[in-house]
Amino acid sequence: MNDIAHTLYTVVQYVLGFGPTVLLPLVLFFLALFFKVKPAKALRSSLIVGIGFVGIYAIFDILTSNVGPAAQAMV
Repeated sequence: MNDIAHTLYTVVQYVLGFGPTVLLPLVLFFLALFFKVKPAKALRSSLIVGIGFVGIYAIFDILTSNVGPAAQAMV
């Protein structure tokens, strides 16, 4: 029983290691399929959400790396 729990824990940690950029579109894809959305439309929508997350994280990273030192210099 302990081996099964350890294997399950390892698999869950591996999937969670992908991060929200990959995990949220996957969840949305399967949720859309559950609500009987056509697979092509569900895939397209989930990919758009994933691309949006990549863009948001890129802008956030650029802002924190550039504005952070400027804010430190003001203080």
